Amino acid sequence: KADERVRRALGERSEDFVEIERLVDIGGKFSCYSQFYLPADRFAGMLKVSITALESVNLKKILADQFGAPTVSVEQSVHACVLDSDVASLIGVPRRSGGMILEATAFTYGRAPLSFQRIHIPASDYPLDVSPVMNAPKSVR
Repeated sequence: KADERVRRALGERSEDFVEIERLVDIGGKFSCYSQFYLPADRFAGMLKVSITALESVNLKKILADQFGAPTVSVEQSVHACVLDSDVASLIGVPRRSGGMILEATAFTYGRAPLSFQRIHIPASDYPLDVSPVMNAPKSVR
């Protein structure tokens, strides 16, 4: 079961979700905590993907290659927060540390919701680029 924000992003008709939790090392500088949600009615097969694959391969690649569900577009937002004590402990920062939460909803063909991701990011001196990812234009001859 997921919270209301996840259900709203992925469709109210979904009751159950696959949740993949990961700690993400950012170049040895700091860690982030990621929660990645998928509708279980379509992606229950993710529960059979090996931990090694989940740790070493981009999840969007797995969705495209194994489930025929490529990410076509992403909407994301960021807000400042005080990190939950559990999250602070996981990523190795003091309790009540400031940080931010990035939320991203990915869509596939026909603008169908594909995934919802929440990333808890500690405060740092590093900028966070949330620009849309654009495909490089093909050269014209």
